[in-house]
Amino acid sequence: MMDSIAASTAGQMDSACLGDTERTPLLLSRNHRTSVAGSTFASFGDDTTQQTAAIVTREAKVIFNTSSYILIGSLLQAIISMSQIASSGHLGRNELGGIGLAHMVVILTGYPVLFSVLSCLETCASQAYTSVQPQLVGAYFVQAMQVQWVMGLVLGALWFSAEPLLTHFMHGTNPEMVAMAAAYLRWYFVPFMLFGTLMCAKQLLFSQGVTYPLPYLTLLGTVVTLSAQYLFVFSPYFSLGVRGIALANGLSYLAMLLATFWVVRRHNVSRIWGGLRVRAPWKSFLRLMPPSLVLTVLSTGTSELITMAATQLGGSSLTIQAVISALSRMFMIASSSIGVAALNRAGNLIGHRSVRGAKISSTVSLCLGLIFAFLGAFAILWSPDTWIRIFTNDEQTVQGAKEILPVAIVGFAAQSLAFVCSQLLSAQGKQALAMRIKFVMLYVVGLPLGYYWAIASGHGLVGLWSAVAVGQTCTALVEAVVILKTDWVRLVDYCTETIIMP
Repeated sequence: MMDSIAASTAGQMDSACLGDTERTPLLLSRNHRTSVAGSTFASFGDDTTQQTAAIVTREAKVIFNTSSYILIGSLLQAIISMSQIASSGHLGRNELGGIGLAHMVVILTGYPVLFSVLSCLETCASQAYTSVQPQLVGAYFVQAMQVQWVMGLVLGALWFSAEPLLTHFMHGTNPEMVAMAAAYLRWYFVPFMLFGTLMCAKQLLFSQGVTYPLPYLTLLGTVVTLSAQYLFVFSPYFSLGVRGIALANGLSYLAMLLATFWVVRRHNVSRIWGGLRVRAPWKSFLRLMPPSLVLTVLSTGTSELITMAATQLGGSSLTIQAVISALSRMFMIASSSIGVAALNRAGNLIGHRSVRGAKISSTVSLCLGLIFAFLGAFAILWSPDTWIRIFTNDEQTVQGAKEILPVAIVGFAAQSLAFVCSQLLSAQGKQALAMRIKFVMLYVVGLPLGYYWAIASGHGLVGLWSAVAVGQTCTALVEAVVILKTDWVRLVDYCTETIIMP
């Protein structure tokens, strides 16, 4: 099956994205490269209405097709994540609480490391693939691995000493629950690092516009996860408890990682890999790291702040917030695929120095993100009771969530569009600008409004989510304006000078 995947993927990529460029030398001059006939990234012709319409249609198809595979893969990945909660829930209350506490630590400490490195790789690899030096893709991957594992050593030291820290900060929590969380973190460290490596390995495919194998790779991971969880957690041969859950995830990530490398190797690997002799500029990669790290912290910290604020509102607010938060995660899982596809497509066109193509593709991506946000919001509002009862049948919680959902759905849609905008800014290497916009709109504007409306004015969760909606809407609008006002000629030159040929 994997042979057919690789062959089909290679065929689709060659015909849809590279065209005749695959029959040209790897390192082309700029003039020769822009004159290649038949390439998706080649000259866009005269600025006529007919040609523009054709380009818009093509970009919409490319982004939609690539994002559809990412969407399927993301949904399967969500099954892997939910299986951890389901397995721990069947072990007992302490195990369930311990896994939940450990996941909070992973989100607040591990995800910023993983996704900041991934953000840098996405920017550099997507631009490098269609540049005059496509083998920089492999070189940037090696850099990402070096940075990730160095930062991982610090992360590992924190996780292996987590029990006394959690006991100190969570002094009111059941000691057995804290012990379970600490045990899970110790066993989950290596699987988490494998997961980070897997995410970067997938970027080797995404940077080429190849997403077709993703559902198959994630399906493999899902099967391995569920089988390994039964073997290590529930079967009488091992019965490892939370340690078995972490070990099962590690085997799943390892299987997906090996399969991903196999697909990369069979798919045009000589174009992106020139061995360790090819060196990428460290300055370009490290310049993106600090803003990417802060941007990830700001993004992941928002949902945690909302949950913490809900604990101060009393009553059933925390239960209702749990349902709204779950719906928000579902919305983002579905919408993130467009953002990932948009980033890699825009990065490819910037790397190829296709000024008009990058501008049109980014505009099309914004429109697709907006359409998807509206469709997603409409789908939830059409039958809110159905969606809410996926997570609970408690009537008080259902009614409370239905009252808040019309306001929260605005926040969902705005956050979805803001993610697409942030990804497009990342494709331009403007993580620092995206970080400043998000900080101002969410924390300088949204946070005070949330306190005033939710607590001072007594509107509770409605006021809290109204502030979230305002902050996310402002973020999306400002980022969209920045993208539409981009000086693309200057940007392309800057990216070439800093990422491709510094």
